[in-house]
Amino acid sequence: MTVSEALQLASDPAVEYIAPDRDVAASTSVALSAVEAPSFSWTGSAPGAIWGGGISVAVIDSGINDHPDLRDGSGRSRIVYQQSFVRDATTGKLQPASDLFGHGTHVAGIIAGNARMSSGVNSLRTLHGVAPGVSLVNLKVLDERGRGKDSWVIEAIDQAVRLRDQYRIRVINLSIGRPVWESYQKDLLCRAVAKAWNAGIAVIVSAGNYGELNPKGGGYGTIASPGNAPEVITVGAMRHVNTITRSDDSVAPYSSRGPSIIDRVLKPDLVAAGSQVPSLRSVNSDLDQRGILQPLQVQDYSLVGSGTSDYYATLSGTSMATAVVSGTVALLLSKNPDLDVESVKARLMLTATRDVASLSFWTDPQKGVVRVIPHNSFTMGAGYLNITGALSSQFVSRQRYPSPFVSVDRQGSLVTVSEYILGGGLWGNSTLWGDSTLWGDSTLWGDSTLWGDSTLWGNSQVGSGLQFNVSGRTEGRR
Repeated sequence: MTVSEALQLASDPAVEYIAPDRDVAASTSVALSAVEAPSFSWTGSAPGAIWGGGISVAVIDSGINDHPDLRDGSGRSRIVYQQSFVRDATTGKLQPASDLFGHGTHVAGIIAGNARMSSGVNSLRTLHGVAPGVSLVNLKVLDERGRGKDSWVIEAIDQAVRLRDQYRIRVINLSIGRPVWESYQKDLLCRAVAKAWNAGIAVIVSAGNYGELNPKGGGYGTIASPGNAPEVITVGAMRHVNTITRSDDSVAPYSSRGPSIIDRVLKPDLVAAGSQVPSLRSVNSDLDQRGILQPLQVQDYSLVGSGTSDYYATLSGTSMATAVVSGTVALLLSKNPDLDVESVKARLMLTATRDVASLSFWTDPQKGVVRVIPHNSFTMGAGYLNITGALSSQFVSRQRYPSPFVSVDRQGSLVTVSEYILGGGLWGNSTLWGDSTLWGDSTLWGDSTLWGDSTLWGNSQVGSGLQFNVSGRTEGRR
């Protein structure tokens, strides 16, 4: 519409808020730090016979391609419904629901791959997803370059809500996002995911891959939308160092960190494995042609053959970590069909662990400097996903569990968190650090904003007496 038309619409008393149709993108990291991380095989799944049967996961992404690992034992596709919301920029026509970008298929494999092409007597390892018995609903919102629009995503979320009962959709995976531009109360993406959550669908959202954009500020305040919505489960990424223990894992440097700008929502809610995750390859997709999807060597998973695989590749980002959590939620709901979304969120967070070092170090390959990543509630939320613990939990919610808000006292120096932390206990020991404070004599925001001329922290104390300077202006916009 024209400017005058927009102004006229804005003066209509029935109009609450006008939002531009902003661009969204896949939450995939192509940073060198992620690409060069040692690969690992995700073999985690539920004990016993809990494989996600009877549950559908709506994957709102770049589409899902047909793949042998997404078919059942009879060869039928487990993609039970598919629809595209992506319109061709030239013709305006809807694109097919296939995955030309290569991201959505990889995400779907982490959730639901059944290792059909990496199983058998000659296989060294089976590359299956977390919940290989689930069905998939393919809702395409990203084009061949991984780009989309708010309106497409909102349409897809609304469609998932409409299809909830028909296809037993209990989980939405949103491994996509964009920068936060307004309060979650006005953000139409946040309002859409809240609607789905209130309809009884667990919405799992990537935290974003903006953690390296503000190194002077420690990468804080970089949570993407709609991961800043308090209702949803927002997921950050961990790096695995190719060992069987978790204690040497670390928060991925690209993983976005909280709190969210504008509303100061404490995010992410938890973290999961996200770097160099093997899953399904879409041959000749955009990511494949650009070398971002890294095909596995055939001998890496099978004793037969040589060269690279047409079926599997690795990819890194909070997208991948989000898919791991979505698969876990599908397992939880398959085991406990009557479980509500608040109990799901609580079980994941109550059983998450902090069995890692208090901080990690990362060498910036471009600047050659060592950066410190504290393992605190702004970088890893309640902790590291514990699938076995979550499945064993008997916790049943008696209240809502929106993510809490960070606040500053009247003097602007003592940083506390809402009573939700103290009462709910989802972040562990009722406090983040010490006497209900995040850290000592520091100022979080200047004029109630994060961007602009305010600093994140001065010479702040960050856990266990460690001192280092994380002051500096952010590089974003207000």
